[in-house]
Amino acid sequence: PIHFANLDVDFLSFSGHKLYAPKGIGAMIVKEKKSLSPLFLGGGQQGGLRAGTMNIPSIVGIGEACSWCAQNMDGEVQRLSQLRDSMIKALCNHPSVSLNGHPEERLPHNLNLTFAGMDIESLQDGLPGVAFSASSACSSATAEPSHVLKAIGLSSEQALSSARFGLGHGTTTEEIEQTTEKILEIMQKA
Repeated sequence: PIHFANLDVDFLSFSGHKLYAPKGIGAMIVKEKKSLSPLFLGGGQQGGLRAGTMNIPSIVGIGEACSWCAQNMDGEVQRLSQLRDSMIKALCNHPSVSLNGHPEERLPHNLNLTFAGMDIESLQDGLPGVAFSASSACSSATAEPSHVLKAIGLSSEQALSSARFGLGHGTTTEEIEQTTEKILEIMQKA
């Protein structure tokens, strides 16, 4: 839960697609409106801060998404934590797999793992239908290791052998089991 009034911040912004709202919509909460200047000049829409017509369907969508998340947060946190932890346990038993980040103080729907000596692109090729992220530049000709992973102490080689998995309200126990089994099978062949 986030309570803006309890935070020592002037602005809070977020992308709606991160909580199941339509892509392209976001929100910003501002402590003092007078601290903002217009982004675009023109009409008086959005209190004079931005000209243009508001995207009502997306605004309704982000409102509904926030409402759904507020109503389901406790159950989803528990469910996703269990799924995440089962994936960590199954994969980190392999000697070449290690967890990046703190073992307990982490988001319930996110895990980042290093697959030592593994080419992440071959892992991606072996997991059609499973969406996960490798290094931000993994598909470019000049792959650079994640500066975030390097900042937590990983070498460039380790960072380039890491992948981030995100779980969501549609993720099932069966999907986690199938994915972990397939990853272990790919690693055994590598």
